[in-house]
Amino acid sequence: MRTPDVVTTDKGHGRLERRELWTVRADDLGLYLQQDFGWPRVRQVGWIRHFRRRTHERAWTEVATHTWISSVAIDRAGPREMALMLRDHWAIENALHWVRDVTWDEDRLYGGAIGIKLAAVRNTAINLIRTLGFAYIPDGWRHLSARRDFGCATLTTVLKK
Repeated sequence: MRTPDVVTTDKGHGRLERRELWTVRADDLGLYLQQDFGWPRVRQVGWIRHFRRRTHERAWTEVATHTWISSVAIDRAGPREMALMLRDHWAIENALHWVRDVTWDEDRLYGGAIGIKLAAVRNTAINLIRTLGFAYIPDGWRHLSARRDFGCATLTTVLKK
């Protein structure tokens, strides 16, 4: 295997993380993905290997490799830019989808015909809690649940802005 195109290291939250990224032009593979899977305009493909360990440990405790595809041409976003874009993608995933899946157990609950409306209500609640400055959604949820008058008043104030 060739050496990675980009290697990044981050330290925070008591962890050390290392990411290795490889990228390749899609060329014929892009045509194949478009014809057989309906994925249009795939310009580059690659994989990212992610290592994680606690700062006080010597060995990497988590190692995962993920494959990715992108419609951004390699001349517009090289390996370093692609690493940043993938990192931003996971920031969205962790900030919104993880909160909905874990905090509200949304994947287990099935809303049927009202699912889209429930998702809109949950998104409003998440945004309201973040607007109020809570670091963690469950903390804000408990605070607003205990003081319903405060939650409703805050919601109407935010909606007026």
